[in-house]
Amino acid sequence: MMMGRNKKPPFNYSGTFASDADGWTVGSNTARSTSNPRTSPGALYMGGLNTTKNSAEYTLDKSVCGGLTITPSIWHRGASAGISVTRTLSYKIGAGSYVTLATVTDTSAAYAELTGSFDNPGNDDVTIRIEASYQSYWDDWSISGI
Repeated sequence: MMMGRNKKPPFNYSGTFASDADGWTVGSNTARSTSNPRTSPGALYMGGLNTTKNSAEYTLDKSVCGGLTITPSIWHRGASAGISVTRTLSYKIGAGSYVTLATVTDTSAAYAELTGSFDNPGNDDVTIRIEASYQSYWDDWSISGI
């Protein structure tokens, strides 16, 4: 756990994509779908072969996340069994580069969780990014800071 005078209070955000994108900014090949949700009436669907467009990002303002250990979690699955799809959870702090937090490549069409933790030692914005190499569904997410 991070300590210091810039440490913000703990937080916990979560969503299910039940009716909208829950504050995520989505790429042009990504949209909310009512097909294949995990628990709610909706999920995010990523389609196509271009990973820069098969993505979504959630930005945490520095006023919320400075000095905290951040833990994002999201459930994911390939759209069709038997097709190899890479799905990645990453983050960046401030204007830095994206760092991979968790990744999987498989042919499964069953939901599984991607999660991990990292420290935001300064007073910087944090962006969480999910992306896929091909068609996939994403659902039931949370981002917490302690």
